[in-house]
Formats: sequence, C-alpha cells, structure tokens
Amino acid sequence: MAENNIIGRLPQKRILQQTMNTGESEFIAIYGRRRIGKTFLIREFFEKNIRFEMIGIYEATLNEQLENFAESLGKFIGVGIAPKVPKTWREAFQQLENFISSTDSKKSKGKQVIFLDELPWLNTPRSKFMPALQHFWNSFCSKRKDIILVVCGSAASWMIQHVVRSKGGLHNRLTRQIRLLPFTIAETKQYLQSRKMKSLDNYSILQIYMAMGGVPYYLSKIEKGKSAAQIIDALCFADSAPLRHEYEQLYRSLFVKSDQHMKIVETLSKTRKGLTRNELLDKVGLKSGGTATQIIEELTESGFIEARTPFGKKANDALYRLIDEFSLFHLYWIKPLGKT
Repeated sequence: MAENNIIGRLPQKRILQQTMNTGESEFIAIYGRRRIGKTFLIREFFEKNIRFEMIGIYEATLNEQLENFAESLGKFIGVGIAPKVPKTWREAFQQLENFISSTDSKKSKGKQVIFLDELPWLNTPRSKFMPALQHFWNSFCSKRKDIILVVCGSAASWMIQHVVRSKGGLHNRLTRQIRLLPFTIAETKQYLQSRKMKSLDNYSILQIYMAMGGVPYYLSKIEKGKSAAQIIDALCFADSAPLRHEYEQLYRSLFVKSDQHMKIVETLSKTRKGLTRNELLDKVGLKSGGTATQIIEELTESGFIEARTPFGKKANDALYRLIDEFSLFHLYWIKPLGKT
C-alpha cells in the first residue's frame, strides 16, 4: 500500500484498512463528485493488491464496454493478447471468476481487489449489467474470504439509488461505503505544501479554498510562484481558465435532473441563514414528495448542501444551507460576469 502518497483521508483509510484485515470478502461502494480523488484513493491505497481493474467508458455501447472489459482483463492476465470478447456481462464475470480462481491468483498473498470504476457508465441500457454484477458477488465473491470488490462512480444519484440503497439484488450486500468529500482547509494546506507551494501563507490558502474548495483536481491546476489573486484569476476568470465552465459540467455529470439541483443550489446561495424545507421547495416551485426528497438527499450526500437544526428547534425546522465553496464562488463572482 502506498498510503504515504495519500494526503489526509484518515477516516477513509481506516475503512479501507479494515477491509484488508477481516477474514471475509468485502463489498465497498465509493462515491462523490467528480475530480474528488476516488480513483486515486483506491489505486494508491490497495496498489499491489489490485487483481483486476476496469473503467467504464462514457456513452459507450454494450459491445464497446465488453471490448473494454476484455482488454482490461488481458492486461492483468499478462499474456499480451486480450481474451475473447464476451457476448454478455454474465459471460464477462465468468471469465473474471476463472481468472481469480486460477493457480497464479491463488498464490497471491492477502486480499485480492477487484476495482470497477465509473460503474454507472458500465450499466448501459438493456445491458443487464447490474443483475450480472449482483450474481458475481452473491455466487462467487461472497463465498470466498479473500475478495475486496470496489465499485466507484461520480454520478452520485445513480450510485445512491442503484448501489448504496439498492432494493434489488444488491440490497444489504454492501459491507462498507465511503462518501468522499473535498479536502478540509487543513488537508488543502497539506496538499499544497506537498506540491512544494510553501510560499503560500495561511491567508492565501484560505482565499484559494474560498474560491474552489478542497477539490484535489482544482488544486492540482495551481501554478507555483503565483499569488492567491493570480491563481484565482488564472483558474476562474481568464479566457482559457480551466474552471470557467466547470459549474454546469459538474452538476450535469452528477445528477440526471441537474437543472432542478442547480435551481436549489442557486436559491440557497441567496441566503446566509438558510431555508426550511418548505421554504426552499416553495421558492424553487417543487412539490413536497419523493422527487423533492431525492434531489435534496442527493445534494446533501454529495456535500453541496447541509441541514442543521437551530438550537431549541425541532427536526422539521432544520435549515438548509449551501456549503460548497466552489458553487458559492461561481454564483457570486463568475456567473454575474457571464463567464459560464
């Protein structure tokens, strides 16, 4: 494990370490907004224990995803030639079972990690991917003691509905889940110092954090030798600024009905005190019910908003507030300038 390369993430590393120490197979779901470091965390922590990894292809067909699977499996088998492209996901997972059960795999020490990244992209329409995954865990992985199956996805709404709170074949099958949120201010400082940006003092780091939050990908774009003002201008306001169009892309990548999510976020950005659920739904024109509950839950689980109950009040009086720094900065400073 290359834990030394992972900045912060102490609670998450404890969870991952626990999966290595148990005497049974583990099924982990990790989710969070895009560019938050999910893939990096899994690859760095498990490192040499990964027996198989594949990344879903965005908007690819079933055949393209299965070809991707065969190519990925071929790399881990190490023969230099991709195995036969499976016709179905059931056949694909059978190939994976055969590989894991092979003599070479049995000689491996400790847990064997199977990492399926960008799971929502693998679940193409009518592909029957989820039933095949469910069968793979229930009939193979769970019967062994040495498998860690990790599924990961940036589409928070999909991960929550179909994996974390699945009512189908994966119901109560997860052994652990990780909701990965942005760095704290302390972790952000640690990250920037690890990139040799020691010239940035605490006030500069705070300014940067208030503009883009603790999203590792955003922080990785910072150039050495610049002041906080120069950094924010280069990343958010310049003609070629990498975060200039990030706001809408971010929400559209996470949520199916992103317009409604953004409407709630933009409404909450206009109040510091926060709004009760009824006040919020009234302002955005949403009826109270399952859809509204799901949208609010998805925004909360993804770390964009939070609900806090004022002292002496009841749970129904909880106030919802926008807490995502990048969204706040965009709505206050970038959007008014037409930089979207």
